Amino acid sequence: MRKLTLWSLLIATIFGISLTTNAKKVHTLGDSTMAFYDENTTNTRGWGMYFGNFLTNG
Repeated sequence: MRKLTLWSLLIATIFGISLTTNAKKVHTLGDSTMAFYDENTTNTRGWGMYFGNFLTNG
């Protein structure tokens, strides 16, 4: 019974936090491994170019 109560509290907390969470800004700082490269002029790509694909707007 105690486990059920703890799980219920955890789920309620997560659900409550998700309702009040505002959008966050993500700033990246790094070297050439995360730089934006023109896809028309080079085959080089940095991971930072694609990082935004894993985030949602809002």
